[in-house]
Amino acid sequence: MPNRPTLILAPRGRDAKVISFALKEAGLESSEQRSLAELVANLSCGSAAVVAEEALLHENRAELARWLAEQPPWSDFPFVLLTLRMPGNGQMLAGLTELLGNVTVLERPLAAASLRSAVRAAVRARARQLESAQYLQRLQDLTATLEQRVDERTRQLSETNARLHAEIAERERTEAALRQAQKMEAVGQLTGGIAHDFNNLLMAVTGNLDLLKGRLSDERLARYLSNAIYAAQRGSNLVNQLLAFSRKQQLKPQAVNVNDLIGNIEELISQTLGAGIRVENRRQSDLWSAIVDPTQLELMILNLAINARDAMAAGGTLTIETFNLHEPPSSAPELAPGAYVCVAVRDTGIGMSPEVLARAFDPFFTTKPPGRGTGLGLSQVYGFARQSGGAVRIESEPGVGTVVRIFLPRSDLPTCGDLSAEKLPNDSLHIQAQAE
Repeated sequence: MPNRPTLILAPRGRDAKVISFALKEAGLESSEQRSLAELVANLSCGSAAVVAEEALLHENRAELARWLAEQPPWSDFPFVLLTLRMPGNGQMLAGLTELLGNVTVLERPLAAASLRSAVRAAVRARARQLESAQYLQRLQDLTATLEQRVDERTRQLSETNARLHAEIAERERTEAALRQAQKMEAVGQLTGGIAHDFNNLLMAVTGNLDLLKGRLSDERLARYLSNAIYAAQRGSNLVNQLLAFSRKQQLKPQAVNVNDLIGNIEELISQTLGAGIRVENRRQSDLWSAIVDPTQLELMILNLAINARDAMAAGGTLTIETFNLHEPPSSAPELAPGAYVCVAVRDTGIGMSPEVLARAFDPFFTTKPPGRGTGLGLSQVYGFARQSGGAVRIESEPGVGTVVRIFLPRSDLPTCGDLSAEKLPNDSLHIQAQAE
């Protein structure tokens, strides 16, 4: 801390020089002031002030009073007031001491030792005040730094907490997807076994019915036999759907241009949905080829279109979208690393509640009235996508609509011939619609 001089204001005679000399002998630095205004201007740089009372009596003390009142909380500037013992000056002296505040009053004539002692005490007091100011400033700096560090740490903890919540949510989604996949796998194995055995029984029933049909001449019995054959065929269609869900159907995967495939069935989809539903196509122009059974993919898209039609009884918009994915989406952790082609079927229908959405792929689960569907349509789409090496995901919101996305593995092989060579027969479409 630099040395600060003791300010001396004694305007009469040689008082200022005598006081300065006395302080110098004691090793105290001093500075003589020529006026009260000069003293006030230098108070901030001084360690104490020795003031003769006559320097204050007939001067305007407003600036001095203002400076003293505006001192910071840690400051109480010390004064040594030199006064003369005279009758009737008690009130004047009381006013000066009240003005100066931290003041030591010395009566003249006074001994040099008394002056030096009083000034030393004042200088030490001021030095302690300045040290306290430094400590206070350091404390304020530390407090500001601490607040900054606390804010930074709070921000870091907040970010860590957000990441933790995101990781927990992602883990919960992954676990839910794994549980769903395990459930569908178990149900698929059970369904496949039952469908296989039931298919063997139906083959025997259908074969015997065909034999009987050729030997019956009674028209009434022949009609009954036709009804039985039709029921057996319906059962066979259900078995095929169950086999699709259990991923045991016979697929013929090949490199397919999905955009061309959708273009081939676009007119059929429009006719099936009716005039009240507008069909939009958003196909990526440079779409990759996909490894998939084209006939089954057509059936799956038609299934989804018919489901969308049922969800838009009052009309709406069906959008079929295709796009490339350079890596599997985070929503389908079961997919192997690699590139995929996505086919999305979106409607603006009534949507699904979270409870219905959670069971959408379950076989035989349906929200349609009795006789309107078997609940195997989405199950069949699920089994087809998984057997094709891909996945399927549904997003839905009540009152907004539903989107079903099928992810199919990308193919680098050249596509096969014209997919329009084989068109879906009308009765196949009818069967798929009924199966929904």
